[in-house]
Amino acid sequence: MTELIIWKNKEMDKMRRDVERLFDRMWMEFGSTLSSGLTTLGPSLDISETEETVVVRVELPGVDPNDVQISVTDRTLHLRGEKKVERVRSGVHFHRVERRFGSFSRTVELPCPVEVEEIEATYEKGVLMIVMPKRRDRNGSGVKVKVT
Repeated sequence: MTELIIWKNKEMDKMRRDVERLFDRMWMEFGSTLSSGLTTLGPSLDISETEETVVVRVELPGVDPNDVQISVTDRTLHLRGEKKVERVRSGVHFHRVERRFGSFSRTVELPCPVEVEEIEATYEKGVLMIVMPKRRDRNGSGVKVKVT
């Protein structure tokens, strides 16, 4: 049953990316993109797994790690944050603005339960890396994670 859920999630993610690409191509004629970078769907991320851990890497260029909240409950990762608008000097005139600013939120199901008390998160060069040891027993609770 777990394999079916994992397959379904992968297929849904692929379909979402395909639809986003389709809308990006359609809206490019109008000088903007509908879904790149930080959007209502949230930042791009990768989830990988080893025998001992689940690792999530999230692209957050230009985001202050203090503006990111991470919480994990059993098999669900919740990310919330904000990419703040940069101050612009007076007299500067933009010809094009494509970067996204504002709040983002992302909730994803993890491939297995994790040890929420042992999660570590680091932020380097615009990439947030969350390392979560796999849970050894079946009792779980939620916890907020501090980014270092």
